[in-house]
Amino acid sequence: MVYVSSSQKTTVEAQHGATKTLRALRAGRTTFYGLQAANALTLKADAGVQVIFFSDGGLKGDISYDPFFMTIPDVSSYCSSYKLFTLEGYDNYGLLVAQTSATAGLKLNQSPLGNLSWKPVPGTDYAWAGLNLGCPHPGA
Repeated sequence: MVYVSSSQKTTVEAQHGATKTLRALRAGRTTFYGLQAANALTLKADAGVQVIFFSDGGLKGDISYDPFFMTIPDVSSYCSSYKLFTLEGYDNYGLLVAQTSATAGLKLNQSPLGNLSWKPVPGTDYAWAGLNLGCPHPGA
């Protein structure tokens, strides 16, 4: 689920898979996008907005995942490098978003990422992929 909030009158254009929508937000209001498939959601707004992603958790195999909230930054604030922290005793995953032309050159701990399944973000020059960061064990 994605929540989009604006402090001023804003028009938000959204694309989820092949579906495109246009919404007019009043000042100080929030709109909601319910996502049912693993397709990228692209948002374009004519004024500043805050975007929050909420996952209600889930099940992968016999492992249950807790719900979480996450702020989604605007692509204009993307950086050229990030530091990722993992938690001992947990399966750790990252969701990567990068310009399609840069995906082959991405590295983790100075090593190429290898064969990730990059998926295009429709209507943009970006792609996304999930990355399994492993499950570090205490003392490792």
